[in-house]
Amino acid sequence: MNLSVNDKIENLNHSKDFLYIGRSRLVQFVSELKVLENNNLPNLVNKVEKSYERCWKAFFNEFVIINPEIENKEPFQTVLELSNTIYQLPCSICGKISVEFKLGYGRFDREESLVFSGITHSRSFMKKLSSTIFKILKAKNLKGAHEFMIKYHGYEGLDAYCPECDRIYCWEHYNAREEWDEGFYDCTMGTCPQGHQRLIDD
Repeated sequence: MNLSVNDKIENLNHSKDFLYIGRSRLVQFVSELKVLENNNLPNLVNKVEKSYERCWKAFFNEFVIINPEIENKEPFQTVLELSNTIYQLPCSICGKISVEFKLGYGRFDREESLVFSGITHSRSFMKKLSSTIFKILKAKNLKGAHEFMIKYHGYEGLDAYCPECDRIYCWEHYNAREEWDEGFYDCTMGTCPQGHQRLIDD
């Protein structure tokens, strides 16, 4: 079966997602091993991490060969207004949708809510807050959206946003990494392409 270029890119992106999931599970696995006392563990961990790193590099080298034009030369729009109740924030590097605010139903909602989806998590807010965030997004005010999330969600704010760059990044371009402590999820750190690092989920 001959796949179109877009289909190939979509398949590659799905494969990339599995690699990120694999990296997260590897970090979790290593954190669980550290509670054991065994002299051979450092050697085992080193071998596993090196094997995974080879897999990671092989995949991304192939991805560049198949799709060399992955990054756009022109900056992407900061805010996409799909309708007056759906706003999306694309990654400033690759254009992948990284954040969405919309009126709808979250996973456990019984009533229509303001639904947020980011690079680390999703959640629902009271519907009455939609007018506030939609006004902010209509003005393409990323800092304002970040401050909205700080006020109504938590001190991490908008997970895909780098305050120092005033830009949105996807999981890949924010170099997001989950951290685990003895097998339990701790947090996710992000480091933007300019080297600014911060806690993006706790």
